[in-house]
Amino acid sequence: MGGKLAVSLSRRSRGTSDTSVLVFSVIVRASSIGPILARGYEHMFDDSVSSGAAPVGMICIGAVIVRSVLLVVFLAVTGSCNGKADGGPAATIPPPPTTTSAPADPYAVPAVIDEAYVNRVLAALDKVDGDATRSVVSAGQVGPQAGEILRAIYNDPQYVQELEGLVKTDLSRLIVPPGNLKRTVNRLVEASANCLRAEVSIDYSQVAKSPPPRPADEVNSLTLRPTQPGADPRNLNPTPWSISDAQVLKVGQAPKPEDQCAA
Repeated sequence: MGGKLAVSLSRRSRGTSDTSVLVFSVIVRASSIGPILARGYEHMFDDSVSSGAAPVGMICIGAVIVRSVLLVVFLAVTGSCNGKADGGPAATIPPPPTTTSAPADPYAVPAVIDEAYVNRVLAALDKVDGDATRSVVSAGQVGPQAGEILRAIYNDPQYVQELEGLVKTDLSRLIVPPGNLKRTVNRLVEASANCLRAEVSIDYSQVAKSPPPRPADEVNSLTLRPTQPGADPRNLNPTPWSISDAQVLKVGQAPKPEDQCAA
């Protein structure tokens, strides 16, 4: 290539026409068909140059080939710039966004009702009951807010009894601020989609300073039914249940017929 380039440079001084021819000669020699085309065209160009006339036909052919070669080089360069030179993997299409479903309602009535479910419901009701007690301690009296909270978790006739019991409560005996009482199922007596009845133990240690012990011959009986329509407009109760009856029974004593689920 060094000798061929030297010849081309030495011929640039002959004129503009010769320069075009020589540029074409150099490009052709650099291509894969250079050794064949260059020898034939140089001979014709040499004759034309020696006679002082520019080979117009050959120049036109050379210009076309030069443009073709330049176009091929341009496409190759731009193609390599647009692609990955290192042969790495092509860009992948990102996976579609995953969708997450809403968590299941822990208080929805299951096909099979067990003690674990009833305990979960009671814990939610005890939290709301504690909110009523805390509102009374904060205000120093039973106000409309406490009544609204109790209404959300107690059906009639138990609601009236709970409200009266809160009015009679000696606030000095309560922890400040009071926590929640804890009702735990000892025995699930009846269970259906419309009624739950259970014997429970009640822990007041987070509410009262010195809660009295429950006599051994007594049991706490609870009956839960679906919350009455319109009783909870603020959705304070996260469960579909409210307490319809809460009473203390002697061991082995059955509740009144109206407080049983079969009623």
